[in-house]
Amino acid sequence: MSDICLPTSAAVPQLPAYYFKNDDVEFNMVDGGAAADLQPANSYLRIQEYDLDPSVDDPTDASKENMDNLEEAGKKMLQENVKRINVDTFDLEETNDGTYAEALDRLANILYEEKELRLKRKSMEKRGRPFIETI
Repeated sequence: MSDICLPTSAAVPQLPAYYFKNDDVEFNMVDGGAAADLQPANSYLRIQEYDLDPSVDDPTDASKENMDNLEEAGKKMLQENVKRINVDTFDLEETNDGTYAEALDRLANILYEEKELRLKRKSMEKRGRPFIETI
């Protein structure tokens, strides 16, 4: 799970892409990009405050006050409805996907189920039973 979460902090101007390898598959992820063989619409969730107060927008300000303000902004964003950018108009549009907190729960469940499936597959293959034949 940490390999999926770490790329969310890989802001291109400040930090490099996050590289990791899983089951001989290499991933170079930036800004929360999705991994695994999941449907793109279900495996990518961008949570961004487009109207963040400029006083807390400085990525180099790690003061307690700024961190507290960012935490409050994050908690507030979790209660907002999921929005997507319309790629034709570049307008923000609300979706019917509930709040960002609910969307994060759904994404966590998808990732957990994928992990469990991979562990089951690996366990069965170690015992000499091909996974595909046991379904």
